[in-house]
Amino acid sequence: MTDGASYITRTREILNALSPGQQPVTITVPLQADESEWFAKAVDDHVIAFQTCDPACPRLKRYGVPGPDEFVVGPRQFRHLFSAPRTDGQWLNREYIPHLAAYAMAVRKFRYEPARAALSKYRKFQRDRISKRAGVGYETDGEFYDLDGRIYLHLEVKTKPAEVEAIARQLDSAGSLMELPANTRKEIEYVLELAPLYFWLVGPGTIDPPRHVFQVTTDGHSAMFDRVPHLPAPPQPRASNA
Repeated sequence: MTDGASYITRTREILNALSPGQQPVTITVPLQADESEWFAKAVDDHVIAFQTCDPACPRLKRYGVPGPDEFVVGPRQFRHLFSAPRTDGQWLNREYIPHLAAYAMAVRKFRYEPARAALSKYRKFQRDRISKRAGVGYETDGEFYDLDGRIYLHLEVKTKPAEVEAIARQLDSAGSLMELPANTRKEIEYVLELAPLYFWLVGPGTIDPPRHVFQVTTDGHSAMFDRVPHLPAPPQPRASNA
């Protein structure tokens, strides 16, 4: 068995073990080797820690179904590999596989610091933007900060490889955020709020090596995306004056 195949097998084992009620897991978008490798490493090396549902868990309160698939992203902020329980087994939140895999690779391979990062963070627009209005909520997949707390690297995750490639082509061809197709522009309009230095677009099969990384320039009204050949090194500590 190749390494890729073994990691896919290991990821399936993990998903089966974490499935609430041991329901069968249906994976509608086939697992890829790179996401499986880093997802398995995230779990086996405890980069991501799963737990049985906290008593305050919204899914537990709503459906009465606990599970070992809960992970914590902030104070009383819970996420789950599986969403609302169903009898057909098709309730895997498929996006979390490349999502957690990309985060784990940034931490393990590129040495980004978990202490200066956030996963699955809820935010609200602070002012009116192109189509979004102040107060509208949104969720970011991953944020890695520089020493001043600015978003250095922003992680955007998609479930389907074809969607990743379509957005990457649009970013390559558009001169600015305003020139993107309306649906794509609405999805990533938050860059005007967040002003990240780099934007990393990932999905199954595009994580390792990182295929779609862009440097971002914003002026508060629009943004430009310039492709870079690799994931940037994490921010370095300031040199001592001593």
